[in-house]
Amino acid sequence: MLAEIQQLPVITFAHWPLLPQALDLAMSLDQTVYDCLYLALAEARNSMMVTADRRFHDVVSDSVWADRIVWIEDVT
Repeated sequence: MLAEIQQLPVITFAHWPLLPQALDLAMSLDQTVYDCLYLALAEARNSMMVTADRRFHDVVSDSVWADRIVWIEDVT
C-alpha cells in the first residue's frame, strides 16, 4: 500500500501567501490558524475542503464559507 501512496501526485502550496486570509478567518470564525490555512487554500484554489473535524465543520457551515467545506462522510 505504501508503494501506491508514494505514486500519488502531490502538489505543495506555500502557506505565506495564505496567512493573512487565514488569520482573518481564524479571528472571525474563532478557529485555529492551522485549520483556517486549509480553508484559505480551498478559497484560493476555488475548491472544497474535506474535514473530519466536526467542530470546525459546523462553524464553517454556519458562515459565508459554507460552500467551501464538506464533511468527510459526504464524500463519495
